[in-house]
Amino acid sequence: MVINTKIKKNPFDEAEKANPFDIAEQPLVPIKRPEGTRGLFDNPNKMLDDLLGTGDLDKFMPFDAKYDFGSIIKMTEKPSETEDKLKLSILYKSIADINPRISFNMMDELNRIIVGGDTTPSAMWKHYQDTYQNTKTYVETLKHGFRRAGVMMTKQLAGLLKVETEVGNKIEDFLWGKIGKEKPQYMKAIDEKVEEWSDMMLAAVQQYYKENKHEAIQIMPGLGYRDTLLQYVFEPKNLIQGIIESSPLILEGILGTVVGGPAAAITTMAVPITGEVYADARAEGTEPLPALAQATLTGTGEAAIEQWTLGRKLGLMKNFKRIVADGLPKVIWEGVKIFFRGTAEEGSQEFNRNFWQWMFTDRSQQWSENVAESMAAGGPMELVMGGAFASVGAMGGAVAKEQQAERLDKIAEVVENEPTLTEEHKAEIRQGN
Repeated sequence: MVINTKIKKNPFDEAEKANPFDIAEQPLVPIKRPEGTRGLFDNPNKMLDDLLGTGDLDKFMPFDAKYDFGSIIKMTEKPSETEDKLKLSILYKSIADINPRISFNMMDELNRIIVGGDTTPSAMWKHYQDTYQNTKTYVETLKHGFRRAGVMMTKQLAGLLKVETEVGNKIEDFLWGKIGKEKPQYMKAIDEKVEEWSDMMLAAVQQYYKENKHEAIQIMPGLGYRDTLLQYVFEPKNLIQGIIESSPLILEGILGTVVGGPAAAITTMAVPITGEVYADARAEGTEPLPALAQATLTGTGEAAIEQWTLGRKLGLMKNFKRIVADGLPKVIWEGVKIFFRGTAEEGSQEFNRNFWQWMFTDRSQQWSENVAESMAAGGPMELVMGGAFASVGAMGGAVAKEQQAERLDKIAEVVENEPTLTEEHKAEIRQGN
């Protein structure tokens, strides 16, 4: 379950090339930053609105020099636009580690590249507020989580059908040709309808993502492990939505485990991931066969890693009463292991996805892109899910052998004293036991 919080293409380099300048000409005058001030996300609940707030400004400056923003704003013709432009400069510093003076100067070109057209700093600032500032209620968080989980399942199904229409149909045509016959017309008609539905649904999914960015997990991308972790720890709604969005994959894994063990679980999780990755690879222009190879390898690797942690969670559920009996230190140690297991899971899954993306689709793909952010999401999410599995184990669990024997003795006593049973029936029951 990869939590996707990354910006796909970094626009800063292109914007700087399109708008070269001399930093010395910039109007921002640095003031020495006071000792002890800290980063932008030390208080994620207040986040972006406090960047220019009175009194708390020192706490939220994410770079080594701060500026006399008030004086600069008053000297401009449009103070509100300038204020939003300065906020964006600070924000882009956090996202891409760009000197705020640089992003301030090339702001118009930078925003144009990001949105694909002309926009204003105020409109862009509002976009980032809507996208990354978690103003959702808990009810909205639940609705958005379930809706996005459903949309992802739709995308996965449509991607699998696209595999069938683009790869499976070619194999079928080849086999029909081998036996010297033409594919029946009704099968061709079905193939056309399936392809039409797949393309329509994938287009609808893309439109949904484009028009409903506010429904995504409101995590600011590119901040590294620490600040991303804080956004999950200090904002439970991000954690809740992340767990809801990943729940279909967990349920698929549990179903596979019950039906056929770990191998079946890997298969049931890998197949939908394959559909998702195939759809993305084809959208980026990768040919069908390489796209299928990328999707299959990505899905299998991701599912195998997921099964590793799922097996541990199921084991925790089964053995939790025994763990509790061993004392509090054992419980704490299990929690520590769960946290770092989730950290490793998400990081390795993201690396796996990046590697096969680089191998088959995009040679500019960085292998480590978004790995730290995924690790930050994985730890707390796995800890919460591990707690849920442990709670189920605390309520149920296996019956001790002594209790099993006592229950069997009681059943045998009831059977022996039951007047409606014949001796023959009682003998059959004894034999069955």
